[in-house]
Amino acid sequence: MSKRWVRWTGGGLLVLLLSVVGWRLSLEIPERVRRAGATLVDAAAREGVAVRYGELKLHLLHLNLSIDNVVLRDALADLPLGSARSVDVSLSPLRFLTGDLPVSRVRVRNFRLEAGERNRALYDRWMSTRKEGPSPSLPEILLVDGSILLTPPGPLRRFQAVVREVRIRDVRFLGAHVTASLERAEGDVALPGGAGGVWPFPSVEADLFYKKGVLRLRKFKAARDSAALRLSGSLDTRKRTASAKASGELDIAEWIAAGAPGVSYVRHVIREGKAEFSVTADGPWNDPEGAARLVFRNAGFPGAAGAEGEVQLSLRGRVLRLVRARAKLWGGVLEADGLYRTESGQVEGKASLRRVSLAAVPWKTFGVPVALAGTGDASVRVAGTADRLEGAVSLALPGGVERISSPEGSGPALRFPMSLEAGGSVSGGRDVRVDSFRLLAGKAESRGDGEGSISGETLRLRGSLSLPAGKAEDYGVGEPLAWEKVSGEWEISGPVSRLRGKASLSATALAIRALPPLPVLLKIDGVPSEALHVSADVPAQRFKVTAEGTWTSPFDRSRTASEWTVAAREIDLSDSARWVSAVAASLGADAGGASRYLSGIEGKGEADGRIRVAAGKVEARGRFKAARVDIRGVPLRGLRAEGEFGSAGSADRWDARAEGKFGDGAFHAAGSGDGGNGTAIEGKVEGIEIAQAFSLLRRDNPGEVKGIVDARFAARRGPMGWEVPRFTAGTEELSVGPARLSGVRAEGRLGAADGTFSFRSASPPVRIDGEVQRSDGWPTKVSLTASEVPTSFLLDAGGRSGISSGGAWSADAGGVIRLADIVEGGPLSPGVFPALHGSMRATNVSVGEVRFGECRASGRKRGDVFEGEVLTRAPDSRLAWSVSLREPFGFRLEGPFSLGDPGNGTAKNGDHRFSLRGRAQIEGALRAVEKTSGTVLVESLNYRDGGFELSGKDLSARMDPAGVRWTGGTILAAGSPGRIAGRVAWGGARDVRVDGQLPASAVRLAVPSVFDRLDGTVTLEARVTGNRDAPSIVGTGHLEGGTLSLIGYSQLFEGIRADAVISREKIVFEHFEAKSGGGYIDGWGEVPLKMDAGQRLYFSVDFLDVRYPYPEEFRPVIQGHAELLGPVDDLLVTGDVEVQSARYTKTLRPEKALVDFGKRLSDVSARREKSDFRVRLDINAIADGTIRIRNNLADAIAKGEFRIVGDTTRVIVLGSFDVVEGTVEFRGNKYELRRATVDFQDPRRNNPRLDGRAETKKGNVTVTVAVTGTLEKYEVDLFSDPPLGKNDIVALLSLGVTTQALAGQEGAVGSAAAASIALGPYKGGVEEGIRGAVGLDQFAIEPGFSSITKTFEPKFIVKKSFGERASVSMSTSVGTSAESTATAEIKLRENIFLQGAWQSATTTQEGDLGADLKFRYRYRQWKDFLRGKE
Repeated sequence: MSKRWVRWTGGGLLVLLLSVVGWRLSLEIPERVRRAGATLVDAAAREGVAVRYGELKLHLLHLNLSIDNVVLRDALADLPLGSARSVDVSLSPLRFLTGDLPVSRVRVRNFRLEAGERNRALYDRWMSTRKEGPSPSLPEILLVDGSILLTPPGPLRRFQAVVREVRIRDVRFLGAHVTASLERAEGDVALPGGAGGVWPFPSVEADLFYKKGVLRLRKFKAARDSAALRLSGSLDTRKRTASAKASGELDIAEWIAAGAPGVSYVRHVIREGKAEFSVTADGPWNDPEGAARLVFRNAGFPGAAGAEGEVQLSLRGRVLRLVRARAKLWGGVLEADGLYRTESGQVEGKASLRRVSLAAVPWKTFGVPVALAGTGDASVRVAGTADRLEGAVSLALPGGVERISSPEGSGPALRFPMSLEAGGSVSGGRDVRVDSFRLLAGKAESRGDGEGSISGETLRLRGSLSLPAGKAEDYGVGEPLAWEKVSGEWEISGPVSRLRGKASLSATALAIRALPPLPVLLKIDGVPSEALHVSADVPAQRFKVTAEGTWTSPFDRSRTASEWTVAAREIDLSDSARWVSAVAASLGADAGGASRYLSGIEGKGEADGRIRVAAGKVEARGRFKAARVDIRGVPLRGLRAEGEFGSAGSADRWDARAEGKFGDGAFHAAGSGDGGNGTAIEGKVEGIEIAQAFSLLRRDNPGEVKGIVDARFAARRGPMGWEVPRFTAGTEELSVGPARLSGVRAEGRLGAADGTFSFRSASPPVRIDGEVQRSDGWPTKVSLTASEVPTSFLLDAGGRSGISSGGAWSADAGGVIRLADIVEGGPLSPGVFPALHGSMRATNVSVGEVRFGECRASGRKRGDVFEGEVLTRAPDSRLAWSVSLREPFGFRLEGPFSLGDPGNGTAKNGDHRFSLRGRAQIEGALRAVEKTSGTVLVESLNYRDGGFELSGKDLSARMDPAGVRWTGGTILAAGSPGRIAGRVAWGGARDVRVDGQLPASAVRLAVPSVFDRLDGTVTLEARVTGNRDAPSIVGTGHLEGGTLSLIGYSQLFEGIRADAVISREKIVFEHFEAKSGGGYIDGWGEVPLKMDAGQRLYFSVDFLDVRYPYPEEFRPVIQGHAELLGPVDDLLVTGDVEVQSARYTKTLRPEKALVDFGKRLSDVSARREKSDFRVRLDINAIADGTIRIRNNLADAIAKGEFRIVGDTTRVIVLGSFDVVEGTVEFRGNKYELRRATVDFQDPRRNNPRLDGRAETKKGNVTVTVAVTGTLEKYEVDLFSDPPLGKNDIVALLSLGVTTQALAGQEGAVGSAAAASIALGPYKGGVEEGIRGAVGLDQFAIEPGFSSITKTFEPKFIVKKSFGERASVSMSTSVGTSAESTATAEIKLRENIFLQGAWQSATTTQEGDLGADLKFRYRYRQWKDFLRGKE
């Protein structure tokens, strides 16, 4: 009961309380709400926002306030800020009771918010009225189902989105918590350089906290189907620090398709692929730290699909670093790193691109009009600030460029290393400086520097070029071009839009195609897009060329034009043949005979030319002149040529003129043409020597045609070809070798339908006439008449002049020939000669020893055969002949024949006679000689020439298709029978046997001008087989009792015996022996039968006690061994020779000996210059004291060991000669040779070194004469014991007294002295005559000074030797003193001599007689004397 009461009581009190509270609220809340609404509107108005709403309702049951149709406007700008269809505000009693804003939650639905840069004034008011201190707690704000439109300042110019939900609420300890979810977001983003785009993320989500200036972003995600952006981090505005992380990914192709920011740049670099990135940042705002990473996969860079790469950045210590950048691009690898210092603005970095495929690089994208192929590397380094940025660039193409492609086609491959290194700087972003660059292309190098202006768009580069020797194909250029060395300088300058270039290049030797190398200097200057000025100099050795020109619009084909002038000076015409051949070869043509005609030209000339090319037209003008030109000995003087050429499309026109003096004559020629039938030429020559014309035209003149000709001609191109309106030529005398024609004239014409020609000579009377029809085959009627033509003329014309002859001939011939068939080289047939006849006749004809009383020859065409006969009387012959005019041109010859004296068959002429009589019957075909058959019978044959006789009887040979076969007969050679048998086939195969005995003199028939004497008998057995080109000879031969001497060589070889074996390839002389010069010679050898392939011959010879005839003065006796070997064009004589004895006794006059020796050297040089035959020499020779010189000047024994090398045109002696012992007598003085050496050391020439020393006694004075130096430059020195001056020594040697003894004696020179001196120039001849008459070894007349009379007196000196062991000499003066002396010397032993002396008595002193025993040893060194060696 009590409990129920309590419950009811409590319930009642509660109801009462609630009623009281409800009543109170019903009285307070509406008023409060009304006042709150008014307060809110007033507060908003104070903040510059005008608030207007429709209805405000309070729901006490739910403590909820709803406001409908709320509209907000920017009162300052009078712009709408937003609107909402409904706003629900939840009230909090607790907040109401505590006095706070009685709002716990605000929910806005169906709203729209607009804000942007236009609301800047309102935003600035809010920021200025912001109060410091703690902010009141905010109610929870929830925005649902609305939209926003933002136009803030900065890159995001417009942003609008559909808001699904935005929630803002206070979280204890965390501050304001904001979450947002947006859909269908879009907008515009503006970036510098037109790189903006649309907002790329339609979906945005955010979750963040904000408390007391600290913003913490828990999550931010912006996404679309193929891209996403995620952010998180914090921002402390009080500490000014931040910490953030960002990451994302995107599909590049869709990003570009969406038009996102940066697409205008990105699409040029990359078109597709996936990209991922991440960013972290932490630290103070002014010094944050962080890192970033970007990765892309399957990226589609231009020309590089599927590329991958990665970029890493870091920020620390206010330094932004590019830690790593790496990408696989264009088949290569791109790597980069660097840094940026934010405080100083300093930048450092480098990048490299390695192993890039040039074919994959999008050159068109980079504005390069060509495409390259190959691989290459590149690198870049930069450092500096925005005010000055320095850098270096390097490019390398190790393998060069494999291919160059362009719209016009493919270019050459440049397969050689290329590289570029450059360094420079950029100042202020305006001025560019290239400090240096180095470009290498193969072996070519260019170095230079330059500068430019980015703002002014100007550039200037300059440098040098160096190109070592090479050829164009080394640099991928197909043109045949080569050079030795190219160097030069170049410069490019001016505005970028109008760059000007100039270059100066020089090449020491430049060869184009087949042209010879030439030095070239080239200069180019101009603007390539407008005009280029070019000048070139070619200072060649054989000519000097200068060319200048202007080339306008060289790269615009529609406007291009050029004009050039060329001047050539000092043209050496001797090189014309080589240049014409080279030019023709360079143009892919064959110079043909042009070079042949131009060879042998000597002279100089000059030329000028001008060429203009414009609008497809070519105009050229040139001239050439030369004062004198010698062409193979023919002088051309005053040569001048000029001409013009013009081309316009297919019509060409030209005009040329040439004139000059030809030898003793003159010529003039002119021509013109228009490319069609308007071509015409004309000319004349006056006084031209025909032989010179042959030489000029490089034609052989086998007949030695000579004559001075005047000629005129004119020709033009007509509808039927060339026409010759006139041609005349004449000469007073025309000689063909020794044959001469006088009063010769030729003339003719050739028109469109017919022509005529004629040739006449007055002596001998010869006339040839012809009429030509220009119809099918050009039938030509020809007639020839001649009378009283001497036989000697015919022999001279046939090249057999000098043969005695007699008689005169008459001839008559004529017919019709088809000239075209002959000129065109068609097959001969009867139709070529429609009619043909001829005859010749003469009486009392003689040719050498062959004479005929009468001779007739005639022939006529009958059907298809040309037939006739040859008749002779006294002796009688009658040979009938015929030749078919059809293939194979069968022929027949038959009848008796005889040659020789018509009476008894012999023609005698001293030791020479010849007669031949027989019969022949032969038939065959000219086209098939191998089918010839018939017989030839020589009934009698007699031949004699000097001591050689040859005779035969009934000699016969038969011809058949197998060949010619010897069938019988006997031949006697010098009374010895010889036999010949065998066969020779028409194809050249042969099998012939020859045996018998022949006189050796028969060899003279083959080689008539070699042997002076040739006797002996040769026994021969041989067989000849093989064919004409490769005959094979086997057999044996034996020479007995031979005697041989050669013309011009005085060595006679007697008693020659030789045995030889003839093999298929060579003749082997198994043994031969002979006598010559009192000695013996034997040896063996072999000689090849052919010398056309370098075959070697070999002879080995031993000789003993042979007196050799050269040198004639020595007549040495030699022995030794020698060998001759080698091919005939490179023979070598080698061996070892010992001089057994050689004696020189010829009397010499010193004043004549040097002159004779000089003449002999000149004769030897002349003989060497005239001979082209050379034999190499390598002979070792020794003379061991076997050379004895004993004449009027010297008595000495010499030895030597030397080597003879060189060849027969230039003999070199190497070795030395020493005088063993001896004396020399000169000018009355006898000198003892103490030392005399001649040493040949120079391998290039014979210029021996001399080292000689001789002594003589003049009273008590010993005079020494020393000779040193070389033969070409020697020195003579005189000294004495006791010492005297040079003048005293000379006076003592020449006069017998010193200069002191001569002092005051000038007047004492009497008639004897005058006679002694006067005899000087003549006494050499007198001495030689007397010496030869009385048989003395020495007889001399010398001037002498008498110590008794103190005057000059002639002195007679005589000497006689008795064998090798004794000699006597005597001298006596002719004057008042009558002084006489005598000396005798006997050789007792090899080194022991007994010498006696006598001096006669004079008017002032007594005579004297004495004797000495002398021991004489000669040695080179003291140790040789001690060892007993001489």
